[in-house]
Amino acid sequence: MTDSGAYQLLMYGKVEVSPDEILRYEIDIGTDIGVILDIPTQWGRPREAVFLEVEETLRRARAALVKAKMWDPEHKMLIVGPVQGGDRLDILSYSAVKMGELNFDIYAIGSPTTLLEEYDFSTIMRMIAVVKEKLPPGKPVHLFGAGHPLILPFAVAMGIDLFDSASYVLYARDDRIILRDRTVRLSEVRVDRIPCNCPVCRRYSVKELMSMNKAERERLLAIHNLYVLWEEIQEIKARIREGTLGVP
Repeated sequence: MTDSGAYQLLMYGKVEVSPDEILRYEIDIGTDIGVILDIPTQWGRPREAVFLEVEETLRRARAALVKAKMWDPEHKMLIVGPVQGGDRLDILSYSAVKMGELNFDIYAIGSPTTLLEEYDFSTIMRMIAVVKEKLPPGKPVHLFGAGHPLILPFAVAMGIDLFDSASYVLYARDDRIILRDRTVRLSEVRVDRIPCNCPVCRRYSVKELMSMNKAERERLLAIHNLYVLWEEIQEIKARIREGTLGVP
């Protein structure tokens, strides 16, 4: 799966490529799933601005489907249609309806990163509920930026099929470790070893990790974080098969 770089648009205000260039690049490199260059919703934006940005994303979405038929006539690449609007739930609902009228292979819920950073899971749940109600049933739905065990089972229980995140390495750069029920800084761990059974935690004590140079510590913490996320996904899969996901 290849993202479009729209997150950079959210962070820096612009990207030096056009929507057509992104789409063509994704097709040319042979990616299996490509995301169109949408306009992510920035939190705190005026309502009128959010609506105009959603309309521009819809315009780009329609154009992308036309171009994809020309550049990828055998439909080798699945295309993702992002639903924007953020916590403006009425605009988000409108975006989901209009995007759902277009025949995308996969749909995605955009712009939850700020909420995830603030652990505002209730707003994310409302966003998922609004979008799932309006999108065509049976189409896979992706949640951008979801990368913590605290959110993944709830998102899946509400119908999210795919998610992505760089949390494992972003947290590691800040000496933060992901655990099943929380995130803590390595310096705040008050026991000899991180309470985890991954290869990193079995081999190294907290003191040993703290004494390493930053690059090596970052690498090992990223591996630990990936293991925790992998274990959570395996648990979710098992619960789905058992029929116990979401059962207290």
